[in-house]
Amino acid sequence: MTRPILAPALALMLTGCTMGPVPVPTVSVKAVNVISEARIAPMRVGEFRLAKNIPPERDRSLAVRAATIHPEGGSFSHYLGETLKQQLAAAGRLDDHSDTVISGEIVSTDVGSAIGANSGHGVLAVEFRINRGDAELFRKVIKAEGNWNSSLIGGVAIPAAERGYMALYPEVVAQLFADLDLRRVAGR
Repeated sequence: MTRPILAPALALMLTGCTMGPVPVPTVSVKAVNVISEARIAPMRVGEFRLAKNIPPERDRSLAVRAATIHPEGGSFSHYLGETLKQQLAAAGRLDDHSDTVISGEIVSTDVGSAIGANSGHGVLAVEFRINRGDAELFRKVIKAEGNWNSSLIGGVAIPAAERGYMALYPEVVAQLFADLDLRRVAGR
């Protein structure tokens, strides 16, 4: 008699829940501090896209167990551009009329939610480019990775994976502006 009850309960624990779109990016204190410390010239944010070798659907959603993560605005590349705008604006370094433009493409993106301590994992690698007029000043791949605890229960693990993965966006921005090569070429 207990078997029919256990199967649906176990399925619910392992699968999870339906997720709405990840809300618009917020300001990261860490990223803003790193940008401020970098003493870069104000810049505008150009186009961000997914690298051609990555299936286009991975720009719209990523699977985590039986759920999907999808960002507000329709694509992770758009979300990355918006994250960058938020951080630059908060640091007083966003200028929509600047001739210095930062753009790029997501070259690696993944999220996983295995079960156990520190077993959730995400990666985001972006090839950033900074141009001033027709001259390319900077081109480099910056990679952010994260780990988090992942529960057996999908309703706990899936939101943790979403938070862990989306935290990589301001983190990759912070790592970009901590880069000494960037600071050298984009300084004021």
